[in-house]
Amino acid sequence: MQEIPKRLLEWSELIPPIGERVLKESAPEEIKKEAVDFERAFYKKTSRRMFTNIDIETA
Repeated sequence: MQEIPKRLLEWSELIPPIGERVLKESAPEEIKKEAVDFERAFYKKTSRRMFTNIDIETA
């Protein structure tokens, strides 16, 4: 399994009880861009999503 970079872990959180990972709204633009790049690469490798609130189609 691919690990999430520490910077993205710091700016994300798990939503209980579902266990979905979301990027915090207060994340800086640099982190948001890094998260989109990570999400695209992760989806390309696994066909699964890591962050539920990142839209890789329009970002």
